[in-house]
Amino acid sequence: MADPDALHLRLGLADLPALIEIRSDGPHPGRPSSSLSGGLATSATPRADGGRPSKRGGRGTGSARGTGTARGGRGAGHAAAADEVVPEVPMSRLVPVALPLPDVGVLGITGPRAASRGLARWLVAQAAALHSPRDLAIVVLTADAEAGGEWNWVRWLPHTRPREGEECTALVGSDPESLAHRITELAIRVSERRRAAQAAQSFFGQGRPPEAVPYNILLVLDGARALRRQPGMPMLLARGAEYGIHAICVDDEERLLPEECAVVAAFEEDGPAVRLRGHGLDAIGPVLADRVPVAWADRVGRALAPVRDVSRQDSEDAVPGSARLLDLLAMPEPDADAVLRSWQRTGGRATRVPIGIGADGPFSVDLRYDGPHGLVAGTTGAGKSELLQSLIASLAVANRPDEMTFVLIDYKGGAAFADCARLPHTVGMVTDLDGHATERALESLSAELRRREEILLGAGAKDIDDYQADGGAGLPRLVLVIDEFAAMVAELPEFVAGLVDIGRRGRSLGVHLILATQRPAGVVTADIRANTNLRIALRVTDPDESTDVIDAPEAAQIGKSTPGRCYVRSGVDEPRLVQTARVGGRRPAPGAPAG
Repeated sequence: MADPDALHLRLGLADLPALIEIRSDGPHPGRPSSSLSGGLATSATPRADGGRPSKRGGRGTGSARGTGTARGGRGAGHAAAADEVVPEVPMSRLVPVALPLPDVGVLGITGPRAASRGLARWLVAQAAALHSPRDLAIVVLTADAEAGGEWNWVRWLPHTRPREGEECTALVGSDPESLAHRITELAIRVSERRRAAQAAQSFFGQGRPPEAVPYNILLVLDGARALRRQPGMPMLLARGAEYGIHAICVDDEERLLPEECAVVAAFEEDGPAVRLRGHGLDAIGPVLADRVPVAWADRVGRALAPVRDVSRQDSEDAVPGSARLLDLLAMPEPDADAVLRSWQRTGGRATRVPIGIGADGPFSVDLRYDGPHGLVAGTTGAGKSELLQSLIASLAVANRPDEMTFVLIDYKGGAAFADCARLPHTVGMVTDLDGHATERALESLSAELRRREEILLGAGAKDIDDYQADGGAGLPRLVLVIDEFAAMVAELPEFVAGLVDIGRRGRSLGVHLILATQRPAGVVTADIRANTNLRIALRVTDPDESTDVIDAPEAAQIGKSTPGRCYVRSGVDEPRLVQTARVGGRRPAPGAPAG
């Protein structure tokens, strides 16, 4: 769940109206006494964070806090007495003023160079100190060499380290080449997050709550007018906040700030205070702005440099080094009676099944909600084939053969699916040794899609869920699993279009696609990424390959000593570390601990 206080940053101190509470026992001068019985009086007061007024009320006996003044009437519809006493709002002195940057999107800071940059440094240092590097990335772009020198301190921050395969030592741009790289990288983040959001909406509809972005990005533009002219920057300022990219724009004069600035903090001439103004916001101020020099910020950066997010290590320590599928299925003896009991528990139909153990215990995936299609990557020895076997076995234990069927394509000779082919659920098994069988299988799948469309059309059902909810039968879910699809694509490149077609049409028809490969580079196309919402990355050899699959480089850091260890990502959720369960392995002796 997203942190509701993320990037709520303190600007400074100001005198602001205090909350007041009106309490009364007697009848209101402008209303019949019966209307006050048990009533609640409220007063609208400005928030100290510069947001919209909030309403607070009180009930009981007593009097108004604050002094009172006489007013003439209450406006239309109220017959208030001429001598009605309305309390004045008392002032609170030097109240902290905080700005919720996610609500603002783009903040502008303007004024004398020393003052405006001092406030910007304070906001960035504050954000770094309050947020884990796992939850926040900081990108600083400067328009000239002088500004670049004032921001060298951010290179110490762990928040500016590259995390998605960026070719740099710090997420800083200060010359034409590095500026172009940083802006392109941010544009890619927007594009990826937009695709993920669209895919989630397409797969799950409006009923699914919006997901949080994987992490927030704080973008600083020093010399905002010049930087806005860079290709791609207007889009980042206009759309970035929708996808977790929030900007602070700094320039010497307010007229130089980008039009996308929703709130502007403008320094008063030759003074330490700013006034806040913006769209739909009453002017607030003066606010005594917090400002820090470069030397102070440099000390903060150096102090934070060794910081690492220990939650990742805690998570790794909480995940076991191995797991058995039978333990997850609570099935000590995998015999027919145990499988029948499982079908009785699930009603013979289930898309959510366990595949391993995470930091919080057993970990399950749901082909219907996390998918409907999946992408799996893992180098030799990482446990990819074992994971596919476990997924197929877990689905078979949860579903009767008349509710779910499998088509298995193995472009590594067929050994990986040799046992799975004997399941009653398996209606087709193809290997790279079968000549033209793969082409025939794809033709058969295309015909199956048309058949399913005709069945749903005849039943007046919009999708398989609608069809089954109305009692429809004879339409089991179909799971197509392709191991080493990169080899298949290399041999039969024309099949990519067919796979993409299955991906686009499959969800509503109850057809699920699981694509697995050792090397995702070059074969994970934009169309495939757009249609595979469930991503699983076991150990890979290169951070770029990990990023191709889960949009993060972590899978390249998995050690060889833990086969089956992987990161699982669904949509824009944060990747989760999981130890996948193995189907085989020696059974524990009676009385021995499982695992």
